[in-house]
Amino acid sequence: MLESRNHVILPEEKAWRALFDGIERFVLGTVQPQRVT
Repeated sequence: MLESRNHVILPEEKAWRALFDGIERFVLGTVQPQRVT
């Protein structure tokens, strides 16, 4: 039953993580290009 709950939560969680990760990378790359490896 826990797996079913995780399956319901995961897609949305993954989407938010990917979205924030993309924003963070964009901001860090724009504001601090020297830190990008």
